Amino acid sequence: MKKIVIPLIIVMLLAGCGHQENRETYALLDQFVHETDTPDSQVYLVSHTQPIQYFLKPQGSLTEAYGAVKDHRSPLTGKSFKKVVSEQAFTEICQQQGKKIYFNPLKANQFGIHLIDAPLPKKATEGTTPYQLASNAASKDYVITTSKPFFLKNYAIACIFYAAETQKATTRSLALYQKINGKWTKTYDFRLEKW
Repeated sequence: MKKIVIPLIIVMLLAGCGHQENRETYALLDQFVHETDTPDSQVYLVSHTQPIQYFLKPQGSLTEAYGAVKDHRSPLTGKSFKKVVSEQAFTEICQQQGKKIYFNPLKANQFGIHLIDAPLPKKATEGTTPYQLASNAASKDYVITTSKPFFLKNYAIACIFYAAETQKATTRSLALYQKINGKWTKTYDFRLEKW
Protein backbone atom coordinates (compact mmCIF):
# COMPACT_ATOMS: atom_id res chain seq x y z
CA MET A 1 0.00 0.00 0.00
CA LYS A 2 2.85 2.43 0.91
CA LYS A 3 4.39 1.78 -2.52
CA ILE A 4 1.24 3.19 -4.16
CA VAL A 5 0.40 6.01 -1.73
CA ILE A 6 3.82 7.74 -1.64
CA PRO A 7 4.19 8.12 -5.44
CA LEU A 8 0.55 9.28 -5.61
CA ILE A 9 1.22 11.99 -3.01
CA ILE A 10 4.32 13.13 -4.93
CA VAL A 11 2.36 13.32 -8.21
CA MET A 12 -0.40 15.32 -6.48
CA LEU A 13 2.15 17.75 -5.00
CA LEU A 14 3.86 18.22 -8.36
CA ALA A 15 0.51 18.80 -10.07
CA GLY A 16 -0.41 21.32 -7.36
CA CYS A 17 2.88 23.18 -7.90
CA GLY A 18 2.21 23.32 -11.65
CA HIS A 19 -1.26 24.75 -11.07
CA GLN A 20 0.09 27.32 -8.61
CA GLU A 21 2.79 28.39 -11.07
CA ASN A 22 0.13 28.81 -13.79
CA ARG A 23 -2.13 30.82 -11.48
CA GLU A 24 0.72 33.02 -10.28
CA THR A 25 2.04 33.51 -13.83
CA TYR A 26 -1.30 34.79 -15.14
CA ALA A 27 -1.97 36.90 -12.02
CA LEU A 28 1.50 38.45 -12.44
CA LEU A 29 0.98 39.09 -16.16
CA ASP A 30 -2.45 40.57 -15.50
CA GLN A 31 -0.94 43.07 -13.05
CA PHE A 32 1.99 43.73 -15.39
CA VAL A 33 -0.22 44.42 -18.45
CA HIS A 34 -2.60 46.65 -16.47
CA GLU A 35 0.33 48.74 -15.24
CA THR A 36 1.49 49.19 -18.83
CA ASP A 37 -1.97 50.08 -20.13
CA THR A 38 -2.69 53.69 -21.06
CA PRO A 39 -6.10 55.22 -21.91
CA ASP A 40 -5.36 55.82 -25.59
CA SER A 41 -3.46 52.63 -26.41
CA GLN A 42 -3.85 48.87 -26.31
CA VAL A 43 -1.31 46.48 -24.78
CA TYR A 44 -0.60 43.19 -26.53
CA LEU A 45 1.44 40.36 -25.05
CA VAL A 46 3.49 38.23 -27.45
CA SER A 47 1.96 34.76 -27.15
CA HIS A 48 5.18 33.00 -26.13
CA THR A 49 8.15 33.77 -23.90
CA GLN A 50 11.73 34.47 -24.96
CA PRO A 51 15.00 33.34 -23.30
CA ILE A 52 16.72 35.88 -21.02
CA GLN A 53 19.51 36.51 -23.54
CA TYR A 54 16.89 38.07 -25.86
CA PHE A 55 16.61 40.96 -23.37
CA LEU A 56 20.34 41.52 -22.77
CA LYS A 57 22.86 43.27 -25.03
CA PRO A 58 24.77 40.91 -27.41
CA GLN A 59 27.58 40.07 -24.95
CA GLY A 60 25.52 40.81 -21.81
CA SER A 61 25.35 38.40 -18.88
CA LEU A 62 23.27 37.92 -15.76
CA THR A 63 26.40 38.37 -13.62
CA GLU A 64 26.92 41.79 -15.18
CA ALA A 65 23.22 42.53 -14.78
CA TYR A 66 23.27 41.63 -11.08
CA GLY A 67 26.34 43.79 -10.48
CA ALA A 68 24.56 46.74 -12.12
CA VAL A 69 21.43 46.52 -9.95
CA LYS A 70 22.41 44.91 -6.64
CA ASP A 71 22.76 48.20 -4.72
CA HIS A 72 19.67 49.91 -6.14
CA ARG A 73 16.98 50.59 -3.54
CA SER A 74 13.31 50.08 -4.18
CA PRO A 75 11.37 53.35 -4.12
CA LEU A 76 8.50 51.40 -2.55
CA THR A 77 10.23 49.36 0.17
CA GLY A 78 13.61 51.13 0.55
CA LYS A 79 15.45 47.77 0.47
CA SER A 80 18.44 47.20 -1.80
CA PHE A 81 17.97 44.62 -4.56
CA LYS A 82 20.65 42.33 -3.05
CA LYS A 83 18.66 42.17 0.22
CA VAL A 84 15.66 40.82 -1.69
CA VAL A 85 17.37 38.59 -4.28
CA SER A 86 20.77 37.02 -3.57
CA GLU A 87 23.37 36.68 -6.30
CA GLN A 88 23.01 32.89 -6.10
CA ALA A 89 19.22 33.08 -6.58
CA PHE A 90 19.69 35.46 -9.50
CA THR A 91 22.21 33.08 -11.11
CA GLU A 92 19.79 30.15 -10.67
CA ILE A 93 17.21 32.08 -12.71
CA CYS A 94 19.36 31.48 -15.78
CA GLN A 95 19.30 27.74 -15.16
CA GLN A 96 15.48 27.68 -14.85
CA GLN A 97 14.78 29.05 -18.31
CA GLY A 98 13.64 25.78 -19.83
CA LYS A 99 11.34 25.72 -22.85
CA LYS A 100 9.24 28.58 -24.12
CA ILE A 101 5.88 29.04 -22.47
CA TYR A 102 2.97 29.44 -24.88
CA PHE A 103 0.23 31.36 -23.13
CA ASN A 104 -3.26 29.88 -23.14
CA PRO A 105 -5.60 32.22 -25.10
CA LEU A 106 -8.66 31.34 -23.00
CA LYS A 107 -6.78 31.87 -19.73
CA ALA A 108 -5.24 35.10 -21.03
CA ASN A 109 -8.67 36.36 -22.08
CA GLN A 110 -10.01 35.59 -18.60
CA PHE A 111 -7.35 37.92 -17.18
CA GLY A 112 -7.93 40.57 -19.85
CA ILE A 113 -4.58 39.97 -21.55
CA HIS A 114 -4.58 40.42 -25.35
CA LEU A 115 -2.26 37.91 -27.00
CA ILE A 116 -0.56 38.63 -30.31
CA ASP A 117 1.86 36.67 -32.47
CA ALA A 118 5.47 37.86 -32.41
CA PRO A 119 6.14 41.11 -34.29
CA LEU A 120 7.29 40.52 -37.85
CA PRO A 121 10.97 41.23 -38.61
CA LYS A 122 11.55 44.04 -41.11
CA LYS A 123 14.48 46.03 -42.41
CA ALA A 124 15.28 48.76 -39.89
CA THR A 125 15.36 52.32 -41.19
CA GLU A 126 16.66 55.34 -39.36
CA GLY A 127 14.33 56.32 -36.55
CA THR A 128 12.28 53.10 -36.55
CA THR A 129 12.53 49.89 -34.61
CA PRO A 130 13.60 46.69 -36.41
CA TYR A 131 10.08 45.25 -36.14
CA GLN A 132 6.74 46.07 -37.62
CA LEU A 133 3.87 45.49 -35.29
CA ALA A 134 1.29 42.94 -36.33
CA SER A 135 -1.52 44.40 -38.43
CA ASN A 136 -4.04 44.73 -35.58
CA ALA A 137 -1.69 46.88 -33.47
CA ALA A 138 -1.81 50.66 -34.02
CA SER A 139 1.31 52.83 -33.94
CA LYS A 140 0.59 54.02 -30.38
CA ASP A 141 -0.02 50.49 -29.06
CA TYR A 142 2.47 48.50 -27.02
CA VAL A 143 3.66 45.01 -27.83
CA ILE A 144 5.20 43.32 -24.79
CA THR A 145 7.56 40.36 -25.00
CA THR A 146 8.47 38.60 -21.74
CA SER A 147 10.73 35.95 -20.36
CA LYS A 148 9.26 33.14 -18.32
CA PRO A 149 8.44 34.64 -14.91
CA PHE A 150 10.84 33.28 -12.29
CA PHE A 151 9.35 32.74 -8.84
CA LEU A 152 11.43 32.80 -5.67
CA LYS A 153 10.79 32.29 -1.94
CA ASN A 154 7.67 30.15 -2.37
CA TYR A 155 5.95 32.53 -4.81
CA ALA A 156 6.63 35.62 -2.69
CA ILE A 157 8.96 37.18 -5.30
CA ALA A 158 8.90 37.12 -9.11
CA CYS A 159 11.45 38.35 -11.65
CA ILE A 160 10.42 38.98 -15.23
CA PHE A 161 12.48 40.28 -18.14
CA TYR A 162 10.47 42.18 -20.73
CA ALA A 163 10.61 44.34 -23.85
CA ALA A 164 8.01 47.04 -24.48
CA GLU A 165 7.76 48.04 -28.11
CA THR A 166 5.89 50.66 -30.08
CA GLN A 167 6.49 51.58 -33.69
CA LYS A 168 8.82 54.34 -32.47
CA ALA A 169 10.93 52.70 -29.77
CA THR A 170 11.80 49.54 -27.87
CA THR A 171 12.87 49.35 -24.23
CA ARG A 172 14.15 46.22 -22.51
CA SER A 173 13.83 45.90 -18.74
CA LEU A 174 13.87 43.67 -15.69
CA ALA A 175 11.01 43.99 -13.21
CA LEU A 176 10.84 42.46 -9.76
CA TYR A 177 7.47 41.95 -8.10
CA GLN A 178 6.76 41.07 -4.49
CA LYS A 179 3.55 39.73 -3.00
CA ILE A 180 2.18 42.48 -0.76
CA ASN A 181 -1.21 41.85 0.86
CA GLY A 182 -1.79 38.96 -1.56
CA LYS A 183 -1.24 41.08 -4.70
CA TRP A 184 1.75 41.25 -7.03
CA THR A 185 3.36 44.67 -6.58
CA LYS A 186 6.25 45.98 -8.68
CA THR A 187 9.10 46.97 -6.35
CA TYR A 188 11.98 47.30 -8.86
CA ASP A 189 12.13 48.12 -12.58
CA PHE A 190 15.50 48.38 -14.35
CA ARG A 191 16.23 49.37 -17.96
CA LEU A 192 18.60 46.92 -19.64
CA GLU A 193 20.06 49.11 -22.39
CA LYS A 194 23.54 49.09 -20.81
CA TRP A 195 23.62 45.38 -19.96
